[in-house]
Order: sequence, then C-alpha cells, then structure tokens
Amino acid sequence: MGRQKYILADLYSKKTMKVKNSIIHILIAFLWFSKIIFAGNVDTTKNPLFSQYKEISQQFYQKGKYDSAIIFIKKGIELSIREKNTGKETDFLGYLSSCMRQKGYNDSALIIAFKAFTIDKIGGDEKKIASDLYRIGKYYGALSDLTKGYDYTLKAFNLYEKNKDMLGQLNCLGEMAYVYATLKKHEVSIEYNLKAINLAQEAKEMYLPQIRGYANIAASYSELKQFNKALEYNNKALALSRKAGQTDTSVIYINMGVTYNALHQPIHAIDYFKQALESIRQCKKFETNINESQATASYGLGHSYYLMNYFSKAESHLLYALQIARKHNFVMLMGEINKELSDVYSKQGKFEKAIEYFKYYHDISDTLLSASNIEALTKNEMQYKFDKQDQQRLADQQKKDLENKADMEKKSKIIYLLSAVAIFFTGISLIIYLIYRQAKLQNQHRELMTENRLMRAQMSPHFIFNSLNSIQKLVLEDKNESVLSYLHDFSSVLRIMLDNSFHALVPLENEISFIKHYVSLEKLRFNNDFRFNINVHKDINEYTIKIPPMLIQPAIENAIKHGIAYKAAGIIAIDFWIEEKTNCLHCMVEDTGIGRKKSKELKMNTSPKHESRGMELIHDRISLHNFKRKKDFYAIHITDLYDCNNQATGTKVEYVFPINLN
Repeated sequence: MGRQKYILADLYSKKTMKVKNSIIHILIAFLWFSKIIFAGNVDTTKNPLFSQYKEISQQFYQKGKYDSAIIFIKKGIELSIREKNTGKETDFLGYLSSCMRQKGYNDSALIIAFKAFTIDKIGGDEKKIASDLYRIGKYYGALSDLTKGYDYTLKAFNLYEKNKDMLGQLNCLGEMAYVYATLKKHEVSIEYNLKAINLAQEAKEMYLPQIRGYANIAASYSELKQFNKALEYNNKALALSRKAGQTDTSVIYINMGVTYNALHQPIHAIDYFKQALESIRQCKKFETNINESQATASYGLGHSYYLMNYFSKAESHLLYALQIARKHNFVMLMGEINKELSDVYSKQGKFEKAIEYFKYYHDISDTLLSASNIEALTKNEMQYKFDKQDQQRLADQQKKDLENKADMEKKSKIIYLLSAVAIFFTGISLIIYLIYRQAKLQNQHRELMTENRLMRAQMSPHFIFNSLNSIQKLVLEDKNESVLSYLHDFSSVLRIMLDNSFHALVPLENEISFIKHYVSLEKLRFNNDFRFNINVHKDINEYTIKIPPMLIQPAIENAIKHGIAYKAAGIIAIDFWIEEKTNCLHCMVEDTGIGRKKSKELKMNTSPKHESRGMELIHDRISLHNFKRKKDFYAIHITDLYDCNNQATGTKVEYVFPINLN
C-alpha cells in the first residue's frame, strides 16, 4: 500500500501547484482586462529589420541549418524587446521553438512555446494564442505526454474554428489523429483523419492535407490488419499526390510496401520500396528531412528479401539501413533492424552474429524503457523554469499597472469591479473542472505506469542471461534445430512481454500463449525432465476474458525452480475454470515438487542471502488492482499439499480474477 499512497500524495502536490499557476493566469487576465479598459492603444511600431531577420532565419531553417537560423531569430527577439513589440517577440519565439524541436531539444522547445503563449494571452490575439496552443500540444506529444498534448491541441482547434482558420483546424485534426494512432485507437484516428479530409475538400486546391489524411488512414488500417482497406487508401493518396504534382511520394510507397509484406507478397513490396528510394533520390536536393524515410525503405527491402529467403540481399539492405539509423540516431528503427538482422543471421546459421545483434536489440529495448523516466525528470525541470519566468512576468506587469494607477482611477470603478468579479468566478469554475478532469487522467496514467514497472520487474534479468547461455551451449553442441526452436520461443516471450507492458489487461489467450512459450524454454533448460499440461474449461472464451498480464508466470517459475527441479519426473498442471456463483475466473497452478518448507531449507543451505521477490511482486500487483477499485476483487491463495503420512507432495497456487470488470 506504500506505493499507492505515494502516488496519490504526489498527485495532490501537483494539483496544488496547478491551482496556484491557474490563479496567477487569472490575475494576469484580470490586469490585462483593466489595461484594455484604461490604457488606450498599444504601440504598433514597425521596423524593416524584423522582416529581414525573419526572411534570413527562414532561409536557413528550410536548408536545415538551424544554428544559423537561431542567430537571426535571437536578433529579432532582442529587437522586439527593445521596441516593446510583443507581437513580433512571440513570432520570433515561435520560430525559435521550431528550431529547437528540429534539433531534438523538445523540453527547451516547450519552455519557449509556453513563454510565447503567456505573452500572447496578455495581448489577447486569438489567432496567435491558437498557434501557441497547437505548438505546445505538438511538443507535449513529442515528449510522450499524450494527454496534455491532446488537451492543448483541442483548445487550439476550438479557437481556429471560432476564427474560421481552416489550415489551423486541419493541423489540429491531424495531430489529434496522431495521438489516437499512438494509443492504438485506430478507429478513432481514422475518424479524425476523415474529418480533416472532408474539411480540406471544402477548400479548393488543398491537396496536401488530403494526401496526409489518406496515407494516415492507410497506416491505421494496416495496424488493424485490414490490408485491402489499407491498399485502397494508399492508392487514393498516391493518385491525389500525382494530381497535385507532389515530388516526394516516398512515405506512400513505403506504406504500400509494408502492407504487401503483411499480405505475404514480398515481390510487390520490393517494387514499392524501390520506388520509395527513387522518390527520395529525386527529392534529396529539395528536402532535408528524408533520412528516416531512406532508412525505413531500406529496412523494408531487407525484410522483403528475408521473407523470400534471399538472406544475403536482406543482410546488405539491413546493414545499409542500420548505418543511416545509427548516423541520425533513429533509436526505435535501430532496434527493429537489429532484431531483423538477428533473424537473418540465425537463418544463415551464423549464430554468433545472431546473438550479437539480438543483444543490440535487447540493449536498445532497455534504453527505450528507461527513456520515459528521463523524460519525466526533464518535464519537472521545465515546469519549474516556466513557473519562475511566469512569476517574473507577472511582477513586471504589476509594476506597470501601479505606474498607471493615477490614470486608471479616472475610469469607472464600478465597471472594473463587475468585470473583475465575472472573470474571476468564470475562471475559478473553469479551473475546478479542468483540474478535476486532468487529475483523473493523470491518476489513471500513473497507475498504469506503476503496474507496468511491477510487471517488468517480475521477469528476472537472470532469465534472459540464462536463456542466452542456453542458446550458446546449444550452438557449441551444434544442435541447430534446438537452437532455432529455442530462439523462436525466446523471441516470442520477449515480444509478448514488450507488447503486454502497454496494457493493464490482456486476453486470456495471450497469457496462455506466453505461458506455453515460457514453459517450453524451461523444459529445454531442464532437459525435458518434467511434464506440463494445461486445461481450459470448455465454457471459457479465451478471446473475450481479460486478465492482468504475466501474473501467473512467477507461480510456474517457483514450481519449477523450487519444487520439481529437485524431484525426478515432476508434473505441473494448470487448470482454468469459471465459478458461476461469484462470476470469477479461477486459475490453479499445482506441482508435484518437494513443497515450500523443504525448498526453503535447501535454499538456506545453498544461497541464504538470496531472496526471491516473484510472489511478493504478485501480491503488490494484486494490491494495486484492488486499490484502484476500492475493493478486493483479485485474490491469490497458496496451499501446501501433503499425503496421508504428512509428507509434502507439492504446492497449489490458486488465482481469482473477476470477469467483465470495467
């Protein structure tokens, strides 16, 4: 329960900080409103240097020379501050944040975007505010905070719609579609892309948003394994792209290639990947950000040749793709390519290289898992810096208001007071609602992250190293068929582990598949020295019933390592059945091992300092699920088995899972 209390306390402290920031924003709006009433016109002085700095910086930006662009952008910011032109200042801040985003400094880009947003909010220009909100939402998405990204993008969309800015609406719809696609909610993503397409069709000559929408819909249908639909929308994107005279159609060709590979038609896939590379070569002198497409297309070619068993060609294209990915630090793509190379070398019988590249893939996977923690720390630092800047700007604004106090007193205080009260209570009501909704979403996200950390901690690193050692042993013994079988089970276990880490609940069929692959690995390690059987009652629908992933595996691991490992010809039996009275799924893991008492005695003699935390983590995860529901739905019971002579005959572990629990 300690972890849950910590999570709630942390959330409460952040909610308090958000209330303070929101009240500061209300005060800023309060002061701005009074300034509009009493202060008169705002200075709109123009200077030709503004347009020159803007033009030069944009030329450098389009050429990908972001450091050079930043030099002239900063000159524009300095000039804006000197001339007290806040409109130009926020324009250049927007350009600066875009440069930082292109350089990969997402946290710095977000800080700068917030600074522009704070200034524009005081100025009251809704079009500029909408642009700031869209930019902030996009940067939050880059930092993997999809909840905040979606909220800011939605606010931007509402302002763009209010001001009838069609291009702004299209950008927001595309970003919201991207968020849902990232969350694997492809049906919703398709709806947003269709809205964008329909909106673009209302305007003449707006082809690019339609092309992007069709291509994104095709990608979503590929993820949903509706490949005919994917091909249909890819062809629409390609036809419209040709009609519009677009030179770079590489992304569409890549999508086509991926779809044909999924349809097991690698010959057609190869043709599209080659067309993608040709499109990239033709556009290289005009475009700067095409390296990822080039690496992806080469990777697709390698995978196609792998499917056709042309392993030498596959190796050549994959190594070229890996070279590009390493040069530009495309981390996720590097992981996929290393995994594919491991499979290629395994098929060629080059098992040492297969293991080498699989280790690269494993290291990258670990890096991606730990990257979320680094991003969380970065966002906390960013919030602190922004709050500090916001308070300073508020202090400056208050100072200006005090200097104009004599002039302000000449105006009608009654209007001032009524307006202030209206703004205050409207703002407070809105803030209470937004804080409640944001807190609820953040709490759900944090609970899911805690569940994932506990779940990943269950699989001991020793399991991975033991498996790699077993593979090495089989390679040295020249048992090629066993190596391939072992590699298949091992990669399946790791793939399921990674897939399941994104879900709080998975279908029972997935969990049973994971158990079978895991037990196959253990049987090979123990020379098939034990028997294993699994029985699922006929009334159970394995595809609709969902349970927390990887909750049963530690009980099986304990049964093998601490039970039947010390006993010849041991048996592990797993039974699933439904108890209609309680509407609960029961799972029983029973072994014929030496029992917990004897196992504990042996462990004290061999490794007294080592403590197994597998079952402890199971209890932690069950406690987390029950805490979220404020009731004990999930349960686990462990029973020691004895014969009539009071001799230990094994151990029985019984799980209880609720069915149809929302």
